[in-house]
Amino acid sequence: MRQWAASLPTWVAVQTPKTVNLKLDVDAGELEAICLAQEIHADAVLMDDRAGRSAAIHCGLAVVGTIGLLEQAAARGLIELPTALARLRQTNARLDPEFDSRRACPATKPAGKNDSRRVLNPRTLPMTLP
Repeated sequence: MRQWAASLPTWVAVQTPKTVNLKLDVDAGELEAICLAQEIHADAVLMDDRAGRSAAIHCGLAVVGTIGLLEQAAARGLIELPTALARLRQTNARLDPEFDSRRACPATKPAGKNDSRRVLNPRTLPMTLP
């Protein structure tokens, strides 16, 4: 990741939020991602950290994780999912141990009748890539 980040593709635009909500109890990276997503009215925020996902959902943001993003890219023919997952497993990414048995991300995951949490179904994410 660091090697990739050292020479970003031309289509990548690095942005930082103008303001941050210090009331959110998350790490700095998650805090900036949540605040920037709110500022730019993002369709979703990419986040795997549980505390970050919870905070993003609490802030009214739709959340998609790395696996969901990869599934969406594969569904659009942009990547080969098995290859991408094999490469991901070679990194320090922490995958849900139950993922292999499920082999798919659930769609919207409401926790209960009156729960307003939402996790975006990666298969319906609007995605614009070059």
